[in-house]
Amino acid sequence: MCKGCMGWDGGCKGMGTKGCGKGGQDPMMQMMLAKGKAKGKGKAAIKISMGEPAFVGRVRTFDASRDAGTIACPEVYAMSSQEVYVHKSILESKKADLGDTLVFLLHWNSRGQPQCSLESIRIHSAQGSMALKGKFKAGNDPGKPFGFIESTETFDFFSRDVYVPKELTAGLTSGQFVSFNVKINRDMQPSVTELAPVDESWEPAAPQLTETKEDPNVPAPWAEGASSVFSAGANTKKRTISATSTGEFFTAVFKAFNEKNGWGFVGSEELQARFGADVFAHSRELTNVVSKTVGSKIRFELGMTDEGKPQVLRAQQIGEDGNPVVLRPPPPPPPAPLEGGESAEKKRRLEDALGLDAATMALAGGYSDGVPSTGAAAVPQGSS
Repeated sequence: MCKGCMGWDGGCKGMGTKGCGKGGQDPMMQMMLAKGKAKGKGKAAIKISMGEPAFVGRVRTFDASRDAGTIACPEVYAMSSQEVYVHKSILESKKADLGDTLVFLLHWNSRGQPQCSLESIRIHSAQGSMALKGKFKAGNDPGKPFGFIESTETFDFFSRDVYVPKELTAGLTSGQFVSFNVKINRDMQPSVTELAPVDESWEPAAPQLTETKEDPNVPAPWAEGASSVFSAGANTKKRTISATSTGEFFTAVFKAFNEKNGWGFVGSEELQARFGADVFAHSRELTNVVSKTVGSKIRFELGMTDEGKPQVLRAQQIGEDGNPVVLRPPPPPPPAPLEGGESAEKKRRLEDALGLDAATMALAGGYSDGVPSTGAAAVPQGSS
């Protein structure tokens, strides 16, 4: 069993760390350490800063016979048509129970099944309590009474303190311990939704994962009305990030693709060893790719963004024989019919064959069933 995701087959492949690489060290972590960019950041924050996406979902089911549950996440379901597998040990380590909200990084196992990784955090409790604990600190401007919460757990994931809006800061003093729940926006910025003063000894309650159960208040991601749990008013504007070609070419397979959003990820062992994650693929670079289903193979030029994130450029489909698939343009539409069912093309061929122009054909009596009339030319009035 892989220690990175506690998955059921140990086949960790896809957007995320291998979790079981040589020496247990993540290639992405090694690269960040070499560049001096990992200082002060947790493992999850490092991966997110390198372009690995984080997802948000709610624990929907738990199966005691399998020691595992599922997370309902519309974004992952849109890519894979599956819920996210989560092992009991991860739920226990995050103190997450049914209905609770998690932010998590993904593993994709060898069968293309999404799994919640150890790089995850519970941000909201559905058990009538709070998910997190931290220390309040007031903002620097007395005229703007907002504040922040310092929490090692949230900082390791988001690389920032948690914002507290002014309506929740009344009566709080800097250095005071509080329990709190969080929401995040699409830029992965956390803010407090509710809090309560607590003793320093307070800890979130352990989950009750002893029997098979399902939360009726958490809609399945395929159910009508199921939606993302990102905070209302989040920044949903699509951003285009340009990448510069490295001149290198790779072959990889699709791990996931969201047709609605127009993006997904491809991966291979070579890319995983180099970047520690899969490579982002946008639809604008996939114009020569017909099939984007999981397992479909492409060859592409590797691009890198200014932030050092890999992206697919100018991809081409690879067929089952290992050769590029040549896309043929569709045949031209048939000629538009004329009145009476005569086609313009047929008329042109007749004129060319007889050496007649349109005026001569009209003088000769026109056409009858596609063949020039054999009748004599019309005699002008007044002629004898």
